[in-house]
Amino acid sequence: PDLFQPLGCPMIAVFYFIASEPGRPRRSYQMLLDNSKPEPVTPEGLAGFRISPDGKKLIVHDAQNNALIYDLAANASTPIKGTRSQRANSQLG
Repeated sequence: PDLFQPLGCPMIAVFYFIASEPGRPRRSYQMLLDNSKPEPVTPEGLAGFRISPDGKKLIVHDAQNNALIYDLAANASTPIKGTRSQRANSQLG
């Protein structure tokens, strides 16, 4: 990964960050704090900037800058309709 932005989740020993491989779209990764290898948690083109308090969802943006809630367990996103990025945080719960 060549772009690094910490996202962090204080409840568990996991570090979330946004990165992209050379020539590829950005995506979110997670890495356990035991020096494990980073693993992608979103598809390319979906990059999260905030993790839910329970660590199960990310607010992400797609290539068109649409805000979505990405469910990490289901590997699925739900659009956040009628919101701006700064208001999307309130829908994490």
